[in-house]
Amino acid sequence: MDPNLIIKWLILGLVVLVLTMIIPGIKIKNFLTALLVSLGLVIAAHYLEPAIMRIFRGLDGLVYLLINFVVNALMILLISAIVPGFKVKDFLSALFLALGLALIFYIFPMINI
Repeated sequence: MDPNLIIKWLILGLVVLVLTMIIPGIKIKNFLTALLVSLGLVIAAHYLEPAIMRIFRGLDGLVYLLINFVVNALMILLISAIVPGFKVKDFLSALFLALGLALIFYIFPMINI
């Protein structure tokens, strides 16, 4: 296994933990839960998101981007239903987490798994 992948996963877990402290409506139990959430995000981003976004492939760039944020927020809600200790109050909180993660990935592209 690539050691850089493990480092990126740990950093992503830390980013998730910090963002959940900032964004209201999201509660996370501890760092281990943040690691599980980040693992769920990675799995969802690699398997679920491409399959869902294939449906919207022909849309305009801005509309596609907005739908991508909505799909990411829905995946965060799905992960909150699966991972114990991670609670998302509503869709808007999940959308803010998706926007926060996108902003972090834009600023620091090297941590994107």
